[in-house]
Amino acid sequence: MKKNQLISSYINIINNNNCIYLVDLSELTDEKVYDFRKKCYEKDIKLKFIKNTLFKKAIQNSNYKELTTVIKGPTALMVASNTAIANPAIIINNFKKLYSLNKEYLKAAYIENKLYLGDRSLNDLINLKSKNDLLIDIFFLIKKNIINIIKNLKTMKEIKEIKTPATATATAKIANLAKELVNLTVTEVNELTIILKKDYGLESSYDNSVKKITETDSINQEQKKENRKYNVILKSSGPSKLAVVKLIKEITGRGLKDSKELVDSVPTTIKESLNKEEAELFKKKFEEIGAEIEIELF
Repeated sequence: MKKNQLISSYINIINNNNCIYLVDLSELTDEKVYDFRKKCYEKDIKLKFIKNTLFKKAIQNSNYKELTTVIKGPTALMVASNTAIANPAIIINNFKKLYSLNKEYLKAAYIENKLYLGDRSLNDLINLKSKNDLLIDIFFLIKKNIINIIKNLKTMKEIKEIKTPATATATAKIANLAKELVNLTVTEVNELTIILKKDYGLESSYDNSVKKITETDSINQEQKKENRKYNVILKSSGPSKLAVVKLIKEITGRGLKDSKELVDSVPTTIKESLNKEEAELFKKKFEEIGAEIEIELF
């Protein structure tokens, strides 16, 4: 694709989306990048590796120009729908936990004219609801409390005393309120939700439902992590080759000749399909005699 076409494609993306993430996937293996792409596909997130110079040109006259300072080195663009703005952050966070990754992966996110920088922003982004979700949240907050008020009315007489003109005025007010609500930005709706909860003490059953779903997802991720299998890879025998040969013979049951051939063919797999604890134990044993060991997913 020519440069101008690439720039145009970038401009088209930023003009039609209010939510973009920039990530660095440079240290991931091909297998992990494939896994990351798959997770994005499952959540309807577009993942695209960008050319930094051309992307900077595409955003220079837009609100996204604030991202310019973080566009350095390998960069991938994640684009989520406006109704699922937290999904990229959830994928990044779960991916880091799943593979025990310590490196910074989120360069920045730009959502509804607000800039979020680095992995330190992941928790904020995960808890950031879409505009639709926030409006639903407000609906639940108000509806729950209106129902409680109606239940506490002492008599039906009080209801009958509401006159038609007042009802018509109230209906017009609600219509205007609804119009104002749907025209709010995500940030404004989020602030309104906080005010309703903090200043007026309104609570929502919707929050509890979301919390339960989030907790269930976390448990499932932890279970998947626990069930993963690992290989132990010998990268180097270090200063004591004979000690490494003996240890391989001991833990694999191989003969001395086979064990020596394994050491001579580094990098090589010593043990396969182990749970995390077993793999870590073998790694420790080899490192105690000076060998270099790597653990990778089976």
